[in-house]
Amino acid sequence: MTLPIELDQLFAIDDGSLPEIRVEGLDQRSIEGALDLIHSAALAPAKYAHEAGSEAPPGVNHFVAKVAIGGTELPELGVASFEDAMIIDYRMGPAWDAARISALFELLSRSALSTRAPMSRSNRERIRNCGALSRRPGCCI
Repeated sequence: MTLPIELDQLFAIDDGSLPEIRVEGLDQRSIEGALDLIHSAALAPAKYAHEAGSEAPPGVNHFVAKVAIGGTELPELGVASFEDAMIIDYRMGPAWDAARISALFELLSRSALSTRAPMSRSNRERIRNCGALSRRPGCCI
């Protein structure tokens, strides 16, 4: 599988940044469903930044996890949840081949389905205006 050059540029070269994928406008049940999905796909227990681990309050419960989706192991992902959003960050670099990028999008798709939340008009607008194939940091879904 080959990737559009614009998409490949979002993953290929480790420039030292940790680009974010933001999923906003979620309720607590939706966030919990998405986090459960990520934990269930984890190859090892998540490493939490806060000593309270998964019990830490929203906004400070960032964790790092290595997951496999459909048999494809992804590089480590950083995950944080907030009152109404979830953020996934990743380190760019050569480990992100076409299969891993596809698996990341599968994880995002499954996370969105696990939320069972209707997409608001404002979220549909964010997707349309996101410029997902641009290098704009903090692209929102």
